[in-house]
Amino acid sequence: MTDTTAANHEVESWTEQQMRSDFMHHYRCSSRDLEDYDPADRVGSMEYASRWLDRNDEWAEHWMYLTDATNRWHEDPAEAERLLAASELQPIDRRSEEQARYVARNGILTDSSGLPTSHYVTRVYDRLYGASPLADYQPCNALASALANSERDGAER
Repeated sequence: MTDTTAANHEVESWTEQQMRSDFMHHYRCSSRDLEDYDPADRVGSMEYASRWLDRNDEWAEHWMYLTDATNRWHEDPAEAERLLAASELQPIDRRSEEQARYVARNGILTDSSGLPTSHYVTRVYDRLYGASPLADYQPCNALASALANSERDGAER
């Protein structure tokens, strides 16, 4: 991952999108309720975080900013809102504040298998693997269309 996002760049790079997705996975593992805690959560959380914190580049700093912003939005939303309104924030920091606000307001929503459903995660998955055939689900249509377009009468196209 050598992709960089200049501090004043208005569009997220692929690396930034991946960092934001990893943060959502990390936060899901590290913020579970005590009654739901599993020791494997700590390992999972650190796997996501160490990928960014062990780097010797600006991405470790961006990860820490996002972590601090998330804590700020949980602890003092009014102050966080004032900071977000400040015009001197760099675009990447503004996007981190917006993601932190999203996490503070919505938590980490998951599907039935426990995977985060936030757009911060799904857009990376879609980019890597393509959209799920269930993404635009219409009863009796999605799976049939996906199968019909990939395999017919046992012969691959």
